Parts: sequence; C-alpha cells; structure tokens
Amino acid sequence: MMTSMHVLKAQNKPWRCVKSSDGVFVFSRKSDSSGIKIIKVETRIKTSLSALVAVVKDASNHNKWVYLNKDAKIIRSSSPFSWDYYGQTNAPWPVTDRDIVVHGSLHQDSVTKVIHINARTESGYIPLKKGFVRIPFAVSQWIFVPEDSGYVHVEFKVEINLGGNIPKWLMNLTASRGPYETICQFKELTKTNKYQHIHLSYIHE
Repeated sequence: MMTSMHVLKAQNKPWRCVKSSDGVFVFSRKSDSSGIKIIKVETRIKTSLSALVAVVKDASNHNKWVYLNKDAKIIRSSSPFSWDYYGQTNAPWPVTDRDIVVHGSLHQDSVTKVIHINARTESGYIPLKKGFVRIPFAVSQWIFVPEDSGYVHVEFKVEINLGGNIPKWLMNLTASRGPYETICQFKELTKTNKYQHIHLSYIHE
C-alpha cells in the first residue's frame, strides 16, 4: 500500500501491458523523475467499497495477499483516514530481507464515492532493525471506482526502490510477478465472509 502524487501523476511515457490473465491487467513504464519502473495493475471486483478498504487496512493479514510479506502492522493511527504502517518482506535467498515504514492516507469523493488510498515511505520513525535492509523509497496508490453493476474498478500503482544490492533477476521478478500475484490474492480475499459483509461507518457505498 503507498503514494506521492508528484511521482505518480500523469507522465509522458505510455503504459506497456506486461501481463493479462483472469481479468487482471499489469502495466509498466519508467518514471520520468527517478527512472524506476512504475507498475500499474487493474481489475474489477464484485464487492463493496468497505470490503476493499478493510482488506487494505487489515495489516495483520497482509501476509495472506501481499507478495512476499511476512509481517505487517499499523503502528499509529490518528483517524480512519491517516495511519503509519510497518512491514517486513521475506526476500528469496540469498537476498537480505527488507522492511519498510510508510504513511498511508485515505480520501473518498463525496459525490462520485471514488476512493484514493495513498502511501509513501517515512524515514527516521522506526530505528533500523538488524537483519533487514530498510526500503528507502516507495510510493503507491489504490483507486476504487464504484460501478452501477455492483462491481468496483480497482487500480493499484507502485514505484519502489528496494535498496541495497539487488540482483537483476529479483528486480524483474518483483516488477512482473509481485503485483500480479498480490492483486489476485487481494481479489480472492475480498470475497471471503470476513470482509464481504463488513460495513465501515466512514465509507459511503
């Protein structure tokens, strides 16, 4: 979950579709500002806005759907619309595991009911931990657009620098496979009983 609008705003480079399967579309392009690949994933899910938000904010269960995540938690929350998050990633051997601290925020348009969840890395909030490389830069954005049919169009964008020395095979794996598997698992989890019937008081359906 993560974004900074000055990074993910419209850019000149076109999106390139790198994967399409089971109603999930993965696109990539290089950032104009950093040269890092930005990944965008789109799909449609028949569910409620509350269910989608609940899954994103349920950090203790991120290991069930976020690619390579092994632990996550909300470390501070000033309101349902603002929170700080800490996550750990179980990187493939021999790469050192990563961890990350991000600030997340949620906004819902009062007229269209479209939801934006933005997040960006925070620095200096939690001390570095032994055995982990702190991810120095990541921004991401969820957009949930309700449709009249009962479906929600879901869009997820992420731009990330994993830090340290990362072999090319892992960078490619993270860029192509990670977002696709994340959204597929996310899609399935929103349909489970735990989330399907949930209603969040601060979300307008």
